[in-house]
Amino acid sequence: MAPQVAAGCKLTGGSWRSAYDDVVVTDAGRLDVDHFVPLAEVCDSEQVPWSAARREAYANDQASPVTLIAVSAASNRSKADKDPAQWLPSDGSYHCTYAATWVGTKLRWDLAADENERQALLGLVLQRFFGWLLGSYDVVVDMGWEWVRADARVWSAGLSELRDWRSCSPITP
Repeated sequence: MAPQVAAGCKLTGGSWRSAYDDVVVTDAGRLDVDHFVPLAEVCDSEQVPWSAARREAYANDQASPVTLIAVSAASNRSKADKDPAQWLPSDGSYHCTYAATWVGTKLRWDLAADENERQALLGLVLQRFFGWLLGSYDVVVDMGWEWVRADARVWSAGLSELRDWRSCSPITP
C-alpha cells in the first residue's frame, strides 16, 4: 500500500522494508534516512581534502538511488558512523548488496578504504561465492575471477581488488 500525504506534509499509511534488518516499517517516524557511507567515514576516506561544497553535495546526493537509504531508525543508530569492518546489517541476505553498494559509493565519490575495511569487504565477497572465508584473495585471482583484478592506477588507496565489481555475481573470463 502506498503512503498518503496528510496535512502538514505528514506521510500516513504505506509500508517500507528496511534493508539493513529486513523489518517492515509502517510508521514513517520510525525510519531514518541513512548516508550509506556515513559522513564521518567520508571525511576519514577523502584522498584529497574536499571543499565544503563537495561535502554538501555528498550529504544531499539524490543523483544516485543508493547514497541515501531509508532504513529503520534502530538499524541506522546501530550502524552510526561504522564501516563494514565494524558493522554489518543484521539481515545476512543483504550483505553482498551492502558490500557492492558500499564499494560503488566509494568509487563514485573517489574515496579510499583502509585495510580493515578492504579485508571485511573481500571477506563478504568470498563468503558469498564460496560459503566460507578463504585466507587470501590471491586464490580467487588465480581462479580467474575478474572482479578481483587490481588496477593500482585507479585505486591505489585500498579498493583496487574490487575495481570491477558490477554486481554480486562473478564475471567469468
